[in-house]
Amino acid sequence: MNEENPYHPPTELPQDRNHSAAIKLEKILSKRLLEAHEHGLTIGLYYRWTTKLQVFRMLYFGIFLYLLASTERPVPFALIGGLLLGILLQEFGRARAEAKVWPVYSQFLDWDKVQEAADRELSV
Repeated sequence: MNEENPYHPPTELPQDRNHSAAIKLEKILSKRLLEAHEHGLTIGLYYRWTTKLQVFRMLYFGIFLYLLASTERPVPFALIGGLLLGILLQEFGRARAEAKVWPVYSQFLDWDKVQEAADRELSV
């Protein structure tokens, strides 16, 4: 059993769509981390980052609520409205929790590596 392992792990990742998407996501998230490092992570900053998601949710649920209200169905209207309210409250709680623990997270991050990832050029 003195055989050597013939497997050698790859040194570079293949350059495909998924890899470039991962690098793009890494760049976006790195810029957000730097922004939070500079100004501090607040609930307002969190909501600014998730504006598109919040608008999409409001439109999506707003259409359902409008249709249910126009057909005079109070029980489904209340259920969908409650679901939307629950989602918004959960999102607020998450933003508040992340803002609370941000000082601890920021102490453990290697800001030089974060800056390097934010400055990385996208290769297509």
